[in-house]
Amino acid sequence: MQEEACSLARLIMGVTSSGQVTGMFKDGAGSLDPDSIADMVETGKKVGQAVNKTLVKQLKEEEKPGLKTESVGFLK
Repeated sequence: MQEEACSLARLIMGVTSSGQVTGMFKDGAGSLDPDSIADMVETGKKVGQAVNKTLVKQLKEEEKPGLKTESVGFLK
């Protein structure tokens, strides 16, 4: 991603489907502006909820009876 290429630090978050932050980790050698951390957390919550929703939808779709899926990689 272009953002990662030009930043020296990033905030990694774990977010539940309800938007609860379960963990946070600052990675990289750079610093984060304290004023922007709150915005980063709110954005992370929104993105995390959207990712969770999409993932759960896809997993439910794959669990439907009669659906033939091909095993890929080491999960055979």
